[in-house]
Amino acid sequence: MTTILKRIKQAASRQTDGEGTMPRIPNIVRSEYRSMPVDVPEDFLAPLPDPSVLKVSRVDFKNSPLNEYRNLYAVVLDNVLSQKECDQLIYMAEMSVGAHRDEEGPDNNGWRPAMVNAGRNHEIFAPEYRNSDRIIWDNNEIVKRLFERVKQGGGIKEYLSVLDGEEYVPVVGSSANYRGERWVISKQGPNERMRFLKYGPGQFFKGMSIL
Repeated sequence: MTTILKRIKQAASRQTDGEGTMPRIPNIVRSEYRSMPVDVPEDFLAPLPDPSVLKVSRVDFKNSPLNEYRNLYAVVLDNVLSQKECDQLIYMAEMSVGAHRDEEGPDNNGWRPAMVNAGRNHEIFAPEYRNSDRIIWDNNEIVKRLFERVKQGGGIKEYLSVLDGEEYVPVVGSSANYRGERWVISKQGPNERMRFLKYGPGQFFKGMSIL
């Protein structure tokens, strides 16, 4: 994170107010995200009746430009959500920031420019580094249901249940105290803070770009 902030400050110092006289310094603000209550249907994101539809593709870091991550575990999951579920999830995320509740909802259905984490509950608006819109929604139940779906993917639950061997050193460290132990996977899974990103034409985040 220190490196990211340094690059942002360097980029800001090279920009001017249009006349080439005043450097434009990013504004640092305190992070404050509050989610409004959203009614989530009981059957929304229920476990898949046929888990075989989930496609699990492990990222081959060893034979990629990111060879330094060769011992790390990452997978790409397809078909976790249907198109209808995706649309409903986005709609509910927008509701969490006040949209779709009355005629005077927030601008852009609550999507706001994404900020860059500056540490200690502060953020920086740096469109030259990160240029997209975002909604942050805290909801334990949705995350729990999503994680249950993820665990239905072939081999994922098994991989997360036992941490043993050299490939797990980046996960548990070099200590032998945890090697070979069986782990109980939390039902909750990741934390409740969900981040929804929306990219328009030409928007980007670092090296990523939507053309």
